[in-house]
Amino acid sequence: MQNLVMARTRAIALLVWNLAGELPLLLSVTGHKASTVPVGLNTLRLLCDAARRRAMTSA
Repeated sequence: MQNLVMARTRAIALLVWNLAGELPLLLSVTGHKASTVPVGLNTLRLLCDAARRRAMTSA
């Protein structure tokens, strides 16, 4: 759920900024593609937390 919120928030912010005419299209596309990095890192964090909890309960 966190990843969906992060991705949608960034996409909507870039869309509004672009439609307002204040952001060049190239920066908008670059920002949208770059927003996948924090989403990917958050996914890794969530997976590591889940694995850590699973290891603690089985030990």
